[in-house]
Amino acid sequence: MTLVQTLGDVELGERIRMTVDGDSTIEGEATPVDYDPEERLRVEIDGEEDSRVRRDVRADRKNGDWTTPKVRRYTPNQGDWAVRGVVTDVRIEER
Repeated sequence: MTLVQTLGDVELGERIRMTVDGDSTIEGEATPVDYDPEERLRVEIDGEEDSRVRRDVRADRKNGDWTTPKVRRYTPNQGDWAVRGVVTDVRIEER
């Protein structure tokens, strides 16, 4: 199963642990999950202590292939989402 398929199977409220760029770990609860197997994947992750900080993982389908899933982060003082790194591993934790 690919990273996109694994993330696409995530259900609202499940805990996700992702390895980013091979060494950094991001984890939290899946909040909105938007997965269209023909178009896009976006999973927002709730886990920061500051509720104003948002994180998500996103990939898009282009010319029949998926782009590499990337973690992004948004804070109120930023103008836009900032890419934090490439997802290299995903684990869905047991409830």
